[in-house]
Amino acid sequence: ILLVFNDCGSVFKKLKKEESRDFGKLYNYGRHYGITCINLLQDTMQIQKEFRTAAHNNFFTEAVAAKKYFSARDSVTKDTEKKAQECISKILNDPQNYSSYYKLLYDKNLGN
Repeated sequence: ILLVFNDCGSVFKKLKKEESRDFGKLYNYGRHYGITCINLLQDTMQIQKEFRTAAHNNFFTEAVAAKKYFSARDSVTKDTEKKAQECISKILNDPQNYSSYYKLLYDKNLGN
């Protein structure tokens, strides 16, 4: 099962409330039951740290969002942040790549 949440950043702030506890369980433990959640966000800082750090794969389409994510360092080490900033500069900030629609993937399990 694939659940796609499009532009729901503001909704995630409400998920810590008692009535949203079941959704939090689904979001955090759904993978054990074959459920995958994908969030399409303009700013990863719109969601709480516990949801942000639970993500195993992050795709970035713009340098600003990627820089914010890695500079917050709540999900990555300082070394990973440094490597990520280099990749952001080479991939997302390079004007030659704008028309090619290059994206950046961070795989938490691989650490790169």
